[in-house]
Amino acid sequence: MTHQLPESDSLSITKLIEQLSQLPTFSIGRSTGNAILLANLKVSGQHACLVRCSDHTFLPEDLNSKNGSFVNDIRVTRKLIGLSDRLRFADTECTVTSLLALLPAMPPLQP
Repeated sequence: MTHQLPESDSLSITKLIEQLSQLPTFSIGRSTGNAILLANLKVSGQHACLVRCSDHTFLPEDLNSKNGSFVNDIRVTRKLIGLSDRLRFADTECTVTSLLALLPAMPPLQP
């Protein structure tokens, strides 16, 4: 049995996906090609990514890493977080603010 969305809902979802795909995304890992480099052998080469949803809201997503990604000591695949949440990639602890400090200056998001 297939369920189809009404055309207006389908267009809304397509537009939302398009908007989400344009959000700034930063790769995190041990490999030198990452936007955020974590020099730790327990961190995977391509460990996670961090999506900037707003100036104060982020979405870390684990990329099937061996040693996991954690938010406030809970292992996650992906989770919407704020600047005050604690992150851990394998055994490397950080905050969104400390990760962003490793990047070149970012312009503010347009509303």
